[in-house]
Amino acid sequence: RRREELREAISKAKITDQAICDTMTYAADMRRGLENPDYEAKRQLLELFEVLVIVHKRRFSVKSAIGTWDGEIRRIPRGNEKSGAVTDSCP
Repeated sequence: RRREELREAISKAKITDQAICDTMTYAADMRRGLENPDYEAKRQLLELFEVLVIVHKRRFSVKSAIGTWDGEIRRIPRGNEKSGAVTDSCP
């Protein structure tokens, strides 16, 4: 019964060319914004995905709406260093 209701709802849905254009424009804007996000954009993404980071005794755990992963902190980078900070087991 539910499957029939969903099929009917989908068959009635109309996706206009304007809706497609608006969606593509939004996606392009998001992509540009994510290439070099400022502090506020990063904060909004962390809130959007409900990110929680727990650090305890050289181990970290990241829990979010899109998954959970754990890892070991090998060393904390200084200044503008970007490499070698952590090892992890991402999903």
